[in-house]
Amino acid sequence: MSGSLCTGCGYCCSTVICRTGAMFYGHYSDPCPALEWNGSRYVCSLFLSDPDRYEHFLDIGGGCCFPENPRRRQAEG
Repeated sequence: MSGSLCTGCGYCCSTVICRTGAMFYGHYSDPCPALEWNGSRYVCSLFLSDPDRYEHFLDIGGGCCFPENPRRRQAEG
């Protein structure tokens, strides 16, 4: 990961379903069915349902690996 903090822009999960999402939901078309808007940012419903189980697999807190995506630049202002 790049170390850039996650902005909750939803870019990652809206463009590619992660391995964990694919195992849970099957190979759905994008966006991932676990991607949810909470009123201020996008979140993963799998993580919210069981943070201890999914934190490692989803690399929550690992930082943004798409720092140049257009949604990230918009979210940062």
